[in-house]
Amino acid sequence: ADYLYVARLISDTTGEVVDERVLDMVIERKNVIDVCSCLITDSKKFRPLSFFDAQMYKLQNCGVSQKLFLMEGDEDKNKNFFSGAKSEMEKERRLKRVKTLR
Repeated sequence: ADYLYVARLISDTTGEVVDERVLDMVIERKNVIDVCSCLITDSKKFRPLSFFDAQMYKLQNCGVSQKLFLMEGDEDKNKNFFSGAKSEMEKERRLKRVKTLR
C-alpha cells in the first residue's frame, strides 16, 4: 500500500513515542499506465494471478477494513496499453480487463 496511517502518542515530558496504533485505513495509488501494466503482467510470486490480482488479494487480506484504490489519469488517453500485444486476441483480453475495472 502507498499510504497507511499510524497514530502516535508522544510523551509530553520526554518527547518519545509511548504508543502507536495503525488507523483502519489504507490507500493504494496507481496511475493509469501502472494499472494497465499490472493487468497484463503475470505475478512472479503468486502465479497464475496477474500482478494486479495478486496485489489486490494482498490488499483485501491485509487486516485493515477501510481500503481505497485511487487511480490517477485518464485510461481512454493511454496509448501504450496495446504495445507489445502479439495478436488481436491479446488486445481484446487486455481491453476486457480494463473495462471490467471501470
